[in-house]
Amino acid sequence: MIQAQEEREYAILFIQYMQNNNLKVIFESIDKPDKKYDSCKAPVLESLEHEQYITSSINDIYTN
Repeated sequence: MIQAQEEREYAILFIQYMQNNNLKVIFESIDKPDKKYDSCKAPVLESLEHEQYITSSINDIYTN
């Protein structure tokens, strides 16, 4: 629960930043993933890769 609350707070900060800089915030639907995994380890590794991608994207925002 705490992690989810922190994620919501970060999202709100991003939205406020964009609005404060006259940037348009657009929310689009996200399709349900259609995945089947061969092992329990596979989705964990995929999640790690996704988190690394998100972190890199956030870092790019601050460096550009």
